[in-house]
Amino acid sequence: MRRILFYFMTGLFFSGIVSCRETDEGISGEKMKYAEIIRIEENANYSIAEISDPWNSGRLMQRYIMIPEDITGNEYSSILEDMPEGIILRTPLRKVAVFTGTHCSIMELLQSEKSVCGVCEPQYIRSEYVQKGIKDGTVADYGNSQYPSIEKIVEDSPNAVFLSSFAERNVSDKLSKAGIPVIECADYMETHPLARSEWIKFFGILFDRKAMADSVFAASCKRYEEICAEVASAHENPRLMVEKKIASAWYVPGGKSYTAKLYADAGADYLWKDNNETGSIPLSFETVLEKAEDADIWLIKYNDPEYLTRENLRREFDGYSRFRPYEKGSIYACNAFYNNYFDEIVTHPEYVLEDLAALFHPEMYPDHRFRYFIRMK
Repeated sequence: MRRILFYFMTGLFFSGIVSCRETDEGISGEKMKYAEIIRIEENANYSIAEISDPWNSGRLMQRYIMIPEDITGNEYSSILEDMPEGIILRTPLRKVAVFTGTHCSIMELLQSEKSVCGVCEPQYIRSEYVQKGIKDGTVADYGNSQYPSIEKIVEDSPNAVFLSSFAERNVSDKLSKAGIPVIECADYMETHPLARSEWIKFFGILFDRKAMADSVFAASCKRYEEICAEVASAHENPRLMVEKKIASAWYVPGGKSYTAKLYADAGADYLWKDNNETGSIPLSFETVLEKAEDADIWLIKYNDPEYLTRENLRREFDGYSRFRPYEKGSIYACNAFYNNYFDEIVTHPEYVLEDLAALFHPEMYPDHRFRYFIRMK
């Protein structure tokens, strides 16, 4: 939920700019099956990906023109003659900087993790390749994702930098001026779990793993849709409350977010399903209590070496004991310190969906072994 959004870049040896515009004169490529923010057109000797601006409807945030590195000379020049405006990337990308663990996981899934030359905040990245590289010095640590070491990134001269938020345009501007292309990953603004997952097709082209990416997504999509069909036959859906207070605010996923969609697909009556936000919404304790006091199930996600218990929860804030799931012991927690929840909700949303479906409807999945959520002691 952290990270960074950008705009405009200049190319070096492996990349360049034909130029960049902010209009929505889009390509004629087919729409993705679930993803709405990205669109891809594939041609015999190049591909084009367009990223729509999720914060400004009808505007094109960026266009990427991906041309295999073995296309050179007159053939390369002829491609550029009628090319729309956008950033040129020579594929496969062989050296990249990555600001998020999620995108490292996608590269690992596509067996392209060796292209990662540096990352931000490695303490949040579970990739074994990255962790080993940080220890032996083959993968650089660029520091905080909001204030990375631009000098170190420029010194490493990656083919591209993968960023995924909009808070720090300054970072993008600096990289742009240094001639390093920025790939704007707005996948987390998608409103369907499979839409986020479908971005793997973009990565598949960037790293010359198209067939693998298509296969991974197809398998994930098939199982996800099967679970949806199974859960649709359930007679009753439990009333669901989620998360807990952080300081004075209680953040819950907006009703139009991919997380809310995940809860609905798993067969829960998510109590904020009627909200129209796609991101998290801050609420007061009193507001949550009024809405969710009689909830059936309470889900909490956290990241800590110590497991959270109901006793710890009440010690943290006594008001939690006023909710029915606290009294009934129907609180289920995901401690992401010990699992890959935040990566696999993107790379394998069907895993998360099946965990939730088995939790909400245990009679339908009696032999399910939980990956992420366990009943809080």
